[in-house]
Amino acid sequence: MMTVSEAAGTEGGDDIERDEGAAGGGVCFSDQGMLVRSVLRTRLIPWRDVAGVEALRSPLGRSVLVHRLTGFGGRRVILPSPRTHLFARDPDFDTKVASIQRWRDRLSSAPRTAPTSAVRRLWYLCAYLAIPTLMLTQSLLLEGGYWSQTWWPWRHEATSLPNACQVFDRVPARARGLVGEAEGDPYGSGAPGGRGAQKTECQWESGSDLGFRLSFRRYDYAWLKTGSRHARETFYEEKGWEQPAVLQPLEGLGDVAVIRDPGQTQPDRTNLVEAKVLKSNVIIQVSYMGKMEPHTAADKVEEIARIATTRIKPSFQHRLLGLFEV
Repeated sequence: MMTVSEAAGTEGGDDIERDEGAAGGGVCFSDQGMLVRSVLRTRLIPWRDVAGVEALRSPLGRSVLVHRLTGFGGRRVILPSPRTHLFARDPDFDTKVASIQRWRDRLSSAPRTAPTSAVRRLWYLCAYLAIPTLMLTQSLLLEGGYWSQTWWPWRHEATSLPNACQVFDRVPARARGLVGEAEGDPYGSGAPGGRGAQKTECQWESGSDLGFRLSFRRYDYAWLKTGSRHARETFYEEKGWEQPAVLQPLEGLGDVAVIRDPGQTQPDRTNLVEAKVLKSNVIIQVSYMGKMEPHTAADKVEEIARIATTRIKPSFQHRLLGLFEV
């Protein structure tokens, strides 16, 4: 039995016990037929059953197609070797195909079949392209594909969150009057917030004031929804809990931002002043509860919200290489 290369240089059938081909597969030839080895099995195709041999072209290269007669009419078998493709060129491919055809002509009595028609070749091409096309479509176009993931290079989404306590330490002194010099407590940091969310939060207490809190919530792709969609839905759900007259918009801040109208609170009571900002897949919440005059507290809350929003900086470099802290 001889290999494809050896068969290319002889018309006889020497007993050479070697074969060649890709790892896990190959073809040997003898006067009895073709011994086809694959990863799963080895089979002999007698020459008397071979009705035709031709080179089959595919998008990545060419292989050998054997037309085999069976009791049910016939079938087509693609040999594991010889092959030539983009990543492994075989300059002797045509010579090897011609040699197999000569062996067939000399040893097979089966009537020769016509070459594969253009329609069938088109069908083979479609079969080759079907799976990669479906995978590409799913990954790029359909909801839930790679483009929906936070790490996708061209998505403008944050992949991490800043430390809420450190953000507050960097705000101007005029805005720190909400809590004085109290140290922040990283309350609830890292706790999951549902819908694939990551959370970092810090709260302060000082004197008679009940407290001040700054929180970030980042949403990842989950449940066939992008992180930005999760964040937007959550933002508007929570916004819907408030009376429309209580909220007023903050211009030029994130994608959408609102703050509780300080005019709706009573200056002689413990007041709640809260701002909420949506930026891509992140929700930023700044809230103060204390006895500070409502309009003054609202100005400080808004200033801190604007500074906190600048700490969310999704960048191509960060998403692609993880070089910058977000």
